Amino acid sequence: MKQWNKIGAVVIAVAVMAVWAWAGNPPTGTAGSVQCPVTGKPVDFTAHISTDSGPVYFCCGDCAPKYQAEPKKFDDKLAAQREALKNLPKVQVTCPVSGKPIDREVSAEHDGQTVWFCCSNCPPKYQADPAKYAGALAAGYTYQTRCPVTDKPIAANASAKLAGGETVFFCCDKCPPRFFDDPSTYVPNLSKQGYNIDVAEAIPADGR
Repeated sequence: MKQWNKIGAVVIAVAVMAVWAWAGNPPTGTAGSVQCPVTGKPVDFTAHISTDSGPVYFCCGDCAPKYQAEPKKFDDKLAAQREALKNLPKVQVTCPVSGKPIDREVSAEHDGQTVWFCCSNCPPKYQADPAKYAGALAAGYTYQTRCPVTDKPIAANASAKLAGGETVFFCCDKCPPRFFDDPSTYVPNLSKQGYNIDVAEAIPADGR
């Protein structure tokens, strides 16, 4: 069993790059290259369902029921979607064991990949049976890697939940108020990353 390790805050920037690079090379794909398994159109990352093998993304909410009615029918298209996802920049934001936000000081290596956790209790559980948590790990990534306000890399612990349920990530805690004060300016920056959010729904989940 590989021993979990702690990474100091001084290497956070390096850590972010590590979760992007599965094969040692920076991903170069774009959100538009990931296709809906039902229609073949570019996906909207806000339209998705969870499965044991990881999330499935669609172009719109209407496609999820069609997929769920005959999932085997779309196996090849789903495989193509997941291959395309490998080429996209991504950041891990939740622990595959608990589903809680990750702690950048707690990680473990698995198959050449850095996996982050919420606390020191989780790495041993993950390492005992990585396959059990494969779907949760896949769901723990966001493909929204740039702050919609500053265009800087996101920080996993700087986020805000919208009234519609979607979580938006930012580079720091100063950006959410700016985003909510002027969503029409910043929502298009999310659309560029494949997250299509209606400006009218870009309000805090708590209504404040």
